[in-house]
Amino acid sequence: NADKVNEYGKNRREHKTHNINPLEWQNCKEYFNNQCAYCGMTEQESKNKFNETLHKEHVEHNGLNNLSNCIPACKSCNSFKHTLTFDEFYNSENPSMD
Repeated sequence: NADKVNEYGKNRREHKTHNINPLEWQNCKEYFNNQCAYCGMTEQESKNKFNETLHKEHVEHNGLNNLSNCIPACKSCNSFKHTLTFDEFYNSENPSMD
């Protein structure tokens, strides 16, 4: 059904977008020392390893799209966390947190 596919795509795009300006994003990254908030990979390491800068990650998957729910994450952590809650992902049992 084309309408359902279009609605799914629209919802997915809206949820993946943070409503923060470039200065807010820069300040957010600086707050986390320009590192992935989860594993500590620096922005430069992310560029070297993945050829990408840090991602704007939602702390809570279904949370707000503003700065209060945004942290920097490397490609690996961003992909691995996916729809897990913060507590499900960021804990001592998660092998990527070593």
